[in-house]
Amino acid sequence: MAYTITLGNKMYKTLNEEYSVTEERQQTGNTIKIRFNIVATGANQEKTTDWINMPLSDPIGVIKKTMPSIVDNLPLVELNEKNRSYVCSAFLLRGGKEIKLYLPIAETTKQLMGLIERHDKTQLSDGERVYNVNCKEIEALIIN
Repeated sequence: MAYTITLGNKMYKTLNEEYSVTEERQQTGNTIKIRFNIVATGANQEKTTDWINMPLSDPIGVIKKTMPSIVDNLPLVELNEKNRSYVCSAFLLRGGKEIKLYLPIAETTKQLMGLIERHDKTQLSDGERVYNVNCKEIEALIIN
């Protein structure tokens, strides 16, 4: 008989702190499932997705489909626990493309805020290709 194990949650907030997202994970046997709890603080709305099997190709797409009003408030930034300085962060682009940066999440956040203020583009590389990315294509900053 397989038991369900609750795995650690991940927390995200939009840069303007209007939305917070909690990613809950659980494992049953070899199957890992996730669901998102999305809270719009200003509008007092809360929505939760159904459990979805991993791997998930476009997690931000699921969040946008569940709460469409979040689109104008992206990107999401993953909150790090206990102010740890993680070495690797990543941009999650529209469509689910992940591009790793070997910088702490705080540095990546500063870089993104500068791009947004200037309405600018940046070049990102996944090791195989170089992408010319508009700041509006960046949907989340995550910790790897």
